[in-house]
Amino acid sequence: MTINKKYIYITYVLYVLLVLILLLLDFLQGDLTNILFTFSLFYFFCAFLIYKYNKEEHLNIKIKWIVVFSIKVLLSLLILKIFWLLPLEKNGYLRTDYQDSLTTDSNYYDYIGLEISKHGLFQSFGLLFSTWLSFGIIFYIYFIYTFIGQNILFITLTNVLLSLSSLIFIRLSIFKNLNENINKNILIFIPFILIIPYVSYYDSIPGKEPLCLFGLSYLIYSISSILNSPKKSFLFTYLFNILFSIIILSIVRPNFGILCLFPTFFLLRKRLNLFTIIFTFIFFSLIVYVAVDLIIGVNNFIDSYSYLTNSTEIKDGVQLSIEKTSSDGGIKNFIANTFAPSGVFQTIFFTPIRIIIWLVLPFPFIIPNYFDFFSHKDLFGANWNYFFRFSEQLMRMLSSLFIVLLLPLFINACIMFFKNKQKTENSIQRTFLIFFFSIIIPLTITNFVDGGRYRVIVEPLYFLICILQFKNFNFIRYYFLYYVFIFCIILFSNVLVYV
Repeated sequence: MTINKKYIYITYVLYVLLVLILLLLDFLQGDLTNILFTFSLFYFFCAFLIYKYNKEEHLNIKIKWIVVFSIKVLLSLLILKIFWLLPLEKNGYLRTDYQDSLTTDSNYYDYIGLEISKHGLFQSFGLLFSTWLSFGIIFYIYFIYTFIGQNILFITLTNVLLSLSSLIFIRLSIFKNLNENINKNILIFIPFILIIPYVSYYDSIPGKEPLCLFGLSYLIYSISSILNSPKKSFLFTYLFNILFSIIILSIVRPNFGILCLFPTFFLLRKRLNLFTIIFTFIFFSLIVYVAVDLIIGVNNFIDSYSYLTNSTEIKDGVQLSIEKTSSDGGIKNFIANTFAPSGVFQTIFFTPIRIIIWLVLPFPFIIPNYFDFFSHKDLFGANWNYFFRFSEQLMRMLSSLFIVLLLPLFINACIMFFKNKQKTENSIQRTFLIFFFSIIIPLTITNFVDGGRYRVIVEPLYFLICILQFKNFNFIRYYFLYYVFIFCIILFSNVLVYV
């Protein structure tokens, strides 16, 4: 494969600019040779992946991919430095030896992973199971610190590589389905999935989300490969690729791995005979069971969800979390009282409304309270925790804004999906929608209003569904009144709260 000279030149220029950014952000401290070598290997390997797996597309599309990817790397470096290292490192909270309420679980995962790396896996094996459902992420951090280097920058770079790989798998899945009515021109928007604000925040820090997104993307790619392959050729792919995806999901989030089993078998039900489906379902279930049992014990896993059988505790738990984390508790308490799953009828009937609410929160409060922000002094010192929390909420607000703006496209995609009687079994839009709802419906029942971090897992699917539904920018004119209404709601709500 010959790589175009223009692509090489642009890639090299962007690489030099990013190295200068590394220098300006003070990342080139410590083992300078290892940092530069690792970053160079990472960047040029990603550039090669972009070129190789966009071979069907024009050179300009490949250049757009490498430019957006470089913006992604820059964004991740800025988030890591400004939102993570500056408030935490100076105040001794970058890594915590317990799950401190002032920080996040990620700080504890980072500490445990580093400790295992320092003392060796066999001497510290028990630390892998030191906290609930975190065997996978701790081992991931340990692996990076042991085989690449003990620098949090390497975690960020590996996360970005996983995000790029995830999007490449999604892109390959879409191209396997170009026989359906997909406008090829809108595929230029796919690389922008890399810079979704809320997803980018969790890509930049130690966390489970990049691994979950990678596992989910590879699972969708594997399913798409099976649906578009001759019957005799997909058995090995089915057994190996899907098994690999489910294992990744299960060791990171066992409950998420279990959830993804159902859409997988639903989508493949007509390509496989009943015996194969039953056998494979039992086989995968045993894998998940063993994984859960080894990590935390099945009884602990079941007990952790037993409170969901008590609808009163669900509602009380939702309201308590709102009161603790939000100044606009009146409105959100009303939402919780009205739509929280407090019975079978309410759980089923309000599911569509609950999905939209869960997706768009903290809408309509998606303008940061800058009056309060600038009233705080020494944001990297005395008020570091305020800045630390504010930065995460800021990225969530930005994602919520884009979600609200694209909501008409998403709703239209859902309507077209249910109305279209001639939809094919291998439609990629159908696959995205089935996985989206299979994941989000249980999440909105168990984590309604609260649990915003789980939204990171479904945000890329949401934006992909909207991109595939996009025809041209005329939809802005069609939904002009909707946008006027949204603007008024945001303006009124935020003025009411902040002024």
